[in-house]
Formats: sequence, structure tokens, C-alpha cells
Amino acid sequence: MLKHILRFTLTWFALIGIYGFSVRGMTPQNSVVPPDETLYETGLNYLETDQYTKARLAFQTMINHYPDSDLTAAAYAAIGDSYFEEGGTKNWQQAVEQYKDFMVFFPEDPLVSDARMKIIAANIKLMGAPDRNIEYTIRARQEAERFLEQYPASEHASYVREFLAGIQDTVATIERIDIQGNRTIPEERIRFYIQSYPGDIYVADRLEFDLRALWKSNFFDDIQIRERDGEKGKIITFVLKEKPLIYSIEFAGKLAFFESEIYDALKDKKVGLVVDSRYDPGKIKAAERVIKNLMIKNGESPGSIRAEIESISPAYVHVRFVFDEEP
Repeated sequence: MLKHILRFTLTWFALIGIYGFSVRGMTPQNSVVPPDETLYETGLNYLETDQYTKARLAFQTMINHYPDSDLTAAAYAAIGDSYFEEGGTKNWQQAVEQYKDFMVFFPEDPLVSDARMKIIAANIKLMGAPDRNIEYTIRARQEAERFLEQYPASEHASYVREFLAGIQDTVATIERIDIQGNRTIPEERIRFYIQSYPGDIYVADRLEFDLRALWKSNFFDDIQIRERDGEKGKIITFVLKEKPLIYSIEFAGKLAFFESEIYDALKDKKVGLVVDSRYDPGKIKAAERVIKNLMIKNGESPGSIRAEIESISPAYVHVRFVFDEEP
């Protein structure tokens, strides 16, 4: 399979050498050359002699001074070509951004299909970059699929399909995502936090993002991600242990104020400790501080406050605040 990919990649770059960089064929032919065309031709000459920085300066100067020129679109694309030809990770990344800007500003230009091909080519080059970032493979695949959607009859579509077939056998995809352990939280709500989907290329770092998003929801005491091979890819399972819900709250002991005042104070301080909320030790500690301050405000000695947590079922707990007077 590696030989297959290598053979395809060499064929691909040969294709780009012929098909890509079509702006070079747009050199002005007039005997009296207007200033915008002069700048454009200067940029092309620099590009031909591998003076990439000077080429970009000439093209950008032309764009800045003659934004309505018929050559403005070609100049935008040519800046992308200069980064692509100069090569290296940063330049290929910059080339992709430049081509994308070109397509945004000139969506109907005939060079758009050319730009899409070169975005694929740049990402293919980045697939072999030193950092070996799987994201480049993902982007190359996405751009190739997008190209086939827009240009299915292109004479170059067969090369794009061959590339997609090649990486399909070398990159694992997600076949299915399962959820286990949820008791009170609907599966649909859990999946809202998971940004990985079946059909995506399997990337461990992306699953870490999903894990962090689930933690931030504050719904769970424990989250584990398990993976196994399925028939068509990876089967990912999120094994969850929900934080129990608070079934009831009790205040035990002698107080000089009503329980409603406690709830008002908790609400005012945004503690979020109410029936049917998730049990959170941090909220319990915050509630103890609020209650102590309320006692002091009412002229009482705060004494000690103990929070007792009683498990009613795997899904529910009873919270009891016990007030002990000072001896």
C-alpha cells in the first residue's frame, strides 16, 4: 500500500506541474503594457526565477494599486503559487490560506478549480511534513471529496478518486460511537458534547477534545474512552459514571431564620445547590460558607456545619446540613 501511495503521489505532483499554476499562461501580450500588467508580468518573471518574496511583493503591489484590474484574481492565485513552489511546511500552509482567500473573493473565477486542486496538493505535501500531523491527511481527504462534489466530470477526477482510495486503506475511520453508563442524562444530550462522528478519520487527539468537553459539562464523576476494531473501522465507546442527582436537601439543627432565607442566599451567590441538581462537593463547600455568613449576619455564632451525604440509589443522594452549636 505504501508503494501505491508513493506511486500516486508522484503522479499527482506531475499532474500539478502540468495543470497547476495556470496563471503563468496569462502573461500580457500587448505592445504597450499598462502599469497593472507591468507589475503582474514582473511578478511572473520573479516567480519563474524562484525569487518568491519579490514575486509576492509585485503581485501584492498590483492588487493594492489596481484592485479592479482584470488580472487581480490571477495575482491572488499567483501569490498562492509562490508559497506552494517555495515549499516547506509554513509556506504550504500559507499557500492553502491564500488559495482559500482567492476562492472567497473570486468564487466564479475559472481558476477556482485550479486552486482546489492545489489545496489538495499542498495538503498531500504536508502529509509528509516533519510533524506528521494527521490533520493534513484529514484536510486532504476533505478537499478531495469537495473537489469531486463540485467537479465530478473533471479530467482530473480519476486522480482524486485514486488518492481517496489510497488513504482509505491506510487511515482508520470511526465506524460507530457508543455511549454507556448514562442513567438520567439522555444520550442525545451527551452526543451534543461529542464532536467526533462516524465516518471521521480516527484521531486520538480529537477524542481528547470530546473528553474535555464532557468533563466541562460537570455531569460526570468518571469518563473513560475505549476503542476496538470493528468491521469497517474503530468502534469508540464513552463509558460514563454520572454524578448523582440531589433528591432532597435537609437542614438539621436550631436556626434563628427560615430555610427559605438559606435558599435565597444560595441563589444570590449562584451556588446552584437545589433539588434535582448534580451533586458536587464544591457546591457543598460553597453552601457551607454561605450559611455561615448568613448566621453571622443574623447575630448567631456559626458553630460548625457538617454536610452528610446519603446515597438513596445509584442515581440519587440526600444532602443533610447539620448545625452543631458551640459548647
